[in-house]
Amino acid sequence: PAAADGLRALHALEMNWQRHLQGDRTWGPLMAAISDLGPSPILWAAVATLLYLVDARLAVRTGLMLLLTLWLREILALALQSPRPYWLDPALLTHADGATTRPTFSLPSGHATAGAAFWFYLASEARRRWFWALSAAVVLGIGVSRVYLGVHHISDVLAGIALGSLCAAACRRANAPLQRLLSHAHPAHLALTGLLAATAMVLVGWMVRVSTPL
Repeated sequence: PAAADGLRALHALEMNWQRHLQGDRTWGPLMAAISDLGPSPILWAAVATLLYLVDARLAVRTGLMLLLTLWLREILALALQSPRPYWLDPALLTHADGATTRPTFSLPSGHATAGAAFWFYLASEARRRWFWALSAAVVLGIGVSRVYLGVHHISDVLAGIALGSLCAAACRRANAPLQRLLSHAHPAHLALTGLLAATAMVLVGWMVRVSTPL
């Protein structure tokens, strides 16, 4: 596609920076652990913790936001069809990463998108400066880790952070009507809604991955 051809020119400019970042290959395990602060079982365990121990309504809102954010990311990735870094230069794939077992297109980064949406949304709810600082550090770490692991370009990460931030802001604005909708919901119904949202995310992700032409 023409969009993919145009992105290849951009990626060619990024390659030297990405090779330089991977110059020291001793940080793979640490970067993989930081990467898991994006969409992973860790993130959904955090949602479950919110559901049962903190605020069930906040957990449902957060889960629904992640579902919509990741779905939007997959749609954009399929539309843009940007190549992964190691599709262009196999030398950039220096560390094992779960995303490479069934790779999808690269732009925007799903980890950066979901990470920014999740952490910035929680920061907006917490309304604490220290939590904003922590969230920004986590999101930056996720972005660096994805480039270091060789599974995303720098532009993928920047686009993902921007998209995730917009999704968090949009969902924050939708808080009031959503809270009214959930205000009289039974806790069991909230738990079921959260479970259905997580299941739908898994099913949507699986269908998109299966249908992705590689």
